[in-house]
Amino acid sequence: MKRLFVSLVFLGVASFFFGSCSRYETSPAKGYVTFSLTQGKIIGGRVAAGAASSVIITIKDGQGNLIYENHKLSLLAFGQDYISESVPLGTGNFTLTGFAILNSADEIIYASPVENSNKATLVSVPMPMSFTISKENTTQVVPEVLAVTNQDTAASFGYASFGFKVVTLETIPILVVVKLLVGEFLYENIETIIRVKGYDVNGDEKWSQDFPYASFNKQSLSLNSGYSHYTISMEKWGVTDTQTITAKELSDGRADGPNPVTYGLGGKVSVVKKPIFSFEYREGPNNTFPVTSRTEYEYNSTGKIERMTFFEDYSTDSTTKIPTRYRVFTYLGGTGGVSKITEYLASGNATLFEDTYEYGVDGALLRITEVRGGINGPITGVMSLSYDASNIHAIASYQYSNGGGFDYSFDYFLKNIVDDKTTKAGELCNQGAYSYDRNINPFKHMGYVSYILDNYSANNKVSEDVNYLACAFPTLIPESYSYEYDNMGYPTKKITHYKGGQTHVSATKYYYQEFPQ
Repeated sequence: MKRLFVSLVFLGVASFFFGSCSRYETSPAKGYVTFSLTQGKIIGGRVAAGAASSVIITIKDGQGNLIYENHKLSLLAFGQDYISESVPLGTGNFTLTGFAILNSADEIIYASPVENSNKATLVSVPMPMSFTISKENTTQVVPEVLAVTNQDTAASFGYASFGFKVVTLETIPILVVVKLLVGEFLYENIETIIRVKGYDVNGDEKWSQDFPYASFNKQSLSLNSGYSHYTISMEKWGVTDTQTITAKELSDGRADGPNPVTYGLGGKVSVVKKPIFSFEYREGPNNTFPVTSRTEYEYNSTGKIERMTFFEDYSTDSTTKIPTRYRVFTYLGGTGGVSKITEYLASGNATLFEDTYEYGVDGALLRITEVRGGINGPITGVMSLSYDASNIHAIASYQYSNGGGFDYSFDYFLKNIVDDKTTKAGELCNQGAYSYDRNINPFKHMGYVSYILDNYSANNKVSEDVNYLACAFPTLIPESYSYEYDNMGYPTKKITHYKGGQTHVSATKYYYQEFPQ
């Protein structure tokens, strides 16, 4: 004999048994049966006070004769649970073949799925359920039920049709935010999957749903109500994080109530990758892409960039790859930032430029002084970086010893430069707007900010729209970028596309070294 648990998980089992009642002439030896709706046995929902009004049952005797068909019984509240009026039956074995719960508007809110239906696997004991009636005794049957959703069909529960209106399952919204610490930078604009699972009081999983998350802010998720507890989890860039939420916690702090609750997921990425080689390709004849340059990166024991070596006029047919220039990095004592960057010609070691860095008391970059060789002698340029009180706008002012200079101002959001403009002597030279992916820009993690701020942004640039109005007009103007990524969110290949119908395309491939954090 099967144990009877009635599970209310189907939101749309609305009316599969209403109406006619088939009478059975009981024998002189009478027994009775009642049906209970217990909050702890509801899968995928929880009945609010007064929500359940009646139950619809279909019963057969031991020989398969129909005793009650779509018979409607009133439900009475019993604490937080419900119990039906009793039904007289003769003694012996019987089978409950259909079961649904209605609200006061005769809308089906819960139903028990039939064996071999799509919903049957969600309950422990689907219909039909056997029970026995003893002489002058009342048997209580507690079926497992599923809440009915407006996406459900009668067939998914194993019934031919539902004669009643289906109501929508109550859901509980929660707010979730995902943040990941990569090295020293917090990434907030994350794209991932959040998996939510609902469990019964025995800890058995009864419901699961994946929610796409693509946000820099709180995102609302809708949980099917009625489970004992839930888990919310995510996996991204090698970080797995899970939180458990009890039903009581959800009811005490509803995300749509006066005291919204936000659940945070994320953590620290255990490994940071930094480039060790990169190769540049340019579009050549016959749709070929020969390697045109190569860059090598070397790091010290703490993972800080120590040397960059550039190989230009690079040919895959060359038997010898000769470096053209190299760059050396010097750091402040302890855990301080870079103090000096010097670039040399590889042949003869002549100095090409030297950048000296200055920082504020809070460690923020204030100034870079660059000394670069010129036709008429060295030229000194000073880049002064300042931020306004809004913390979304900055100005990099460049002044040169030969009297020249310009201002580069930009707005930044989520550690990315989103728009900018360059002015010179009061004249607007150019202005641009930019968009980014949600993956890791490896050059943000090199340990320094370059003199021209080209490694300032935390994510990889996807598009740029720059209007050149005066001062200078480049031959090739990048318009968009496409990427291939590894499983940690780092680009392994970048393709640059250019404006104006120009056919030129360039590509960069990256190879990495891992640094445990």
